[in-house]
Amino acid sequence: MEIYLDSTNLAEINEAAESMLCSGINARLASIRDLSEDSERLANTISSLFPFTHVEALGELAHEISHEAHRMVHEGLDTELVVFRFPATFEGILACKKLTSLGMQVHLELIGNLQQAWMAMEAGATWISIPIGSLQEQGLDPMSMAAECINMAEIHAYPTKVMLVSVQHNEHIRSAIEIGAHAVSAPWKLIKSAAESSWSATGARKLLDHSRMMTLRVKDVLRKTNPTIRIHQTIVEAVVEMSRGGMGAVAILEADGKIAGVFTDGDLRRQLESRGKDVLSIQLSELPLKLPVTINSNAFLLEAAKIFKDRKIDNILVTENDQLLGMLDIQDIN
Repeated sequence: MEIYLDSTNLAEINEAAESMLCSGINARLASIRDLSEDSERLANTISSLFPFTHVEALGELAHEISHEAHRMVHEGLDTELVVFRFPATFEGILACKKLTSLGMQVHLELIGNLQQAWMAMEAGATWISIPIGSLQEQGLDPMSMAAECINMAEIHAYPTKVMLVSVQHNEHIRSAIEIGAHAVSAPWKLIKSAAESSWSATGARKLLDHSRMMTLRVKDVLRKTNPTIRIHQTIVEAVVEMSRGGMGAVAILEADGKIAGVFTDGDLRRQLESRGKDVLSIQLSELPLKLPVTINSNAFLLEAAKIFKDRKIDNILVTENDQLLGMLDIQDIN
């Protein structure tokens, strides 16, 4: 089943064209064009973006419709790539017969019943379209009628294709697939949503996360900030540096730059509980520092995730050539 774009938004039209998902577009030039741009130039521009472009050729009488189609061909539209679209009135069916006899492609729209579809097929219509949403709003059963049209074309060997337009939600697309419609014409937002489901979205996220953990290294996600403090400095200075880093921890370095430990917001709370506010003036060298958990910058994120899980910590110091490179926060891999 082919996908046709139903849009009057130039940004959407260009996005859909770049995706190459759509077999064509139902272009309503009067609704799309800028007042400064003539319809012929716009029609040529749009027809260059899609394999097929269905453009309106309107008129009250058959000869007026035919004249409009010929005028657009004269302005440069390629009849191999353009399908002229107009309502399936009696005059429209007469115009269809004239144009198709000359080798042009015709799309008779606004089909409302089976006999109208039969007349359109007899007139040689390349396409007929049934406005599903509009007919449903009138309390009719357009899907059953569309299925009858498709069946009629097959039984009587009409080459006419059946397109469902005025498609408003994914259930319409599902029904179109089930009855064997040749195409649906839908808004770009609906076309994109048809390729999604909660199951695939969840699965895709899991696959992406797993791939990321297996291919990205710690240095690939390491923040530019590297909060550090010297061992001779006070807890209050460590708190200031920790706040600047925004990571809830700060690395403690010896005078020669070697790693002496790490001070966290959890350490701060515990010191305040045991010693009171006077602890803020204490030097870090007076604290019982533990050897911090480190990881090499070339390690994969999967290894870092395992450390976070097994050690139940929020920060890991990252080293390169035995020198502190930065700090990895658990949020950096989430």
